Amino acid sequence: MTQEKEVNFIDLNGNVTITILLNDNFKNEVNNLLKTYEGQNEDYIKLVYNNIVLNSKYIFCIDNDFIIHDNIDIIQVITSYKKYVYLKKHNNEYILNKEYRIDLYYKLLYNIEYKNDYYSYVINTNYYDIVLAVVDNYSCALEHVSDNMKDNYDFVLAAVYEDGYALKYASDNMKNNYDIVMAAIKDDDHILYYTTENIKDNYSNALAIVHEDANALQYASDNMKDNYNIVLAAVKNNGCVLQYASENMKDNYDIVLAAVKNDANALQYASDNMKDNYNIVLAAIHGDVSALQYASRNMKNNYNILTAVKNDVCALKHASDNNET
Repeated sequence: MTQEKEVNFIDLNGNVTITILLNDNFKNEVNNLLKTYEGQNEDYIKLVYNNIVLNSKYIFCIDNDFIIHDNIDIIQVITSYKKYVYLKKHNNEYILNKEYRIDLYYKLLYNIEYKNDYYSYVINTNYYDIVLAVVDNYSCALEHVSDNMKDNYDFVLAAVYEDGYALKYASDNMKNNYDIVMAAIKDDDHILYYTTENIKDNYSNALAIVHEDANALQYASDNMKDNYNIVLAAVKNNGCVLQYASENMKDNYDIVLAAVKNDANALQYASDNMKDNYNIVLAAIHGDVSALQYASRNMKNNYNILTAVKNDVCALKHASDNNET
């Protein structure tokens, strides 16, 4: 049985970067190698054999007219910048090559604020400065940058200041950074969802975050949702976040009282025990008589409670049937 020949892919230093068997699947394997350079990175590779670039027409696959010979043994690998390919001349000016519009690096270049000489700016500006320039105009640039930039404190901080949602695309390291998370949550109260379990379960972090935005309680860890101080701080800020608290906290007198004092409608999220508590229900209807609808049947039939709402016809509709005339 004839042994399949190996083709070595060699970089400019003479190091073998990969070896691919020369068989019927050779072209597919090479194309898979080229496609690994799709995405946020600014680099791609040129494959050269006998001074012929294999991927000259489209950088992520071998040219269809390239003939694969049996005597191929070495292919040169040259790393280059996508920006040299993604810009093409049209009517005496350089524009972005739309053939690459689905690539994330193209999207990054697309969102650069145009300078007097766009081509010169892109070609002569390093990747880091391009990324920083883009984030000022396009906060979700974080989605289109390299993994290294997604882990860059200054860049991620600038991105989340523009749009808290950008945290979704940051590295796990940055999602675990208190300053980054606090900057993001000021812009988007749902952003805690994208942070790490460490942030969600850290008492100091959670307390600071719910002080900033009570709605973040919904994304806190179960442990924090059952923490008295965390939940109390949250419901004092927004009573209706009681719905995100643990069952234990929903049955805590002080927690529920603070919640209904902030928003009478929070009564609907209290435990059955608290809905049957005279002081809790009284505090709720003092805030909004319509909260009576969430009270227990016993409280809807309570003389003092009914006296408190007697002048409100709508509230009386929620009273017990025993009090209908």
